Amino acid sequence: MVFYDLTSSYFEGEGPEGLAQYGYSRDQREGNRQILLGVVMANGWPIAHHVFRGNRHDSETVLPIVADLEKRFGLRRIVFVGDRGMVSMANLGFLWSQGHGFLVGLRRRRSPEVLEYVRKA
Repeated sequence: MVFYDLTSSYFEGEGPEGLAQYGYSRDQREGNRQILLGVVMANGWPIAHHVFRGNRHDSETVLPIVADLEKRFGLRRIVFVGDRGMVSMANLGFLWSQGHGFLVGLRRRRSPEVLEYVRKA
C-alpha cells in the first residue's frame, strides 16, 4: 500500500525555467509561479518524491507516479491511496486494468462519472 500526496511551493521570482508555472495555488498565491511536490509513503516512510510543473492538475501526476513505482521498485501490485484531486476515470481505469487496487476519496454528488463507475463494479 502506498500513500501519495501533493503540495505546491511558490516562488517570489521567476523560479526554475520550465517547472515554475502559474497554477492552482494551495498557498493562495495565485500571482506567483509554483511547482508541485509529490511524496510517496509506504509503511510510514517516504520512498519517493517527484517534482512537477506548477500548472499540472493533481490527477495528471498519478500515472507517472505508478509507472515510476513499478519500474524503480519492481512492484507488480500496488494499492494506491490518494485524495479526491487524484481521481479521474482514466486513473481508476488504468489502476484497475493493471491489477492495482485503489482507495480514494470521492464526492458522489459532484462526481457522477465516479458514481457510474462504482455502480458498474
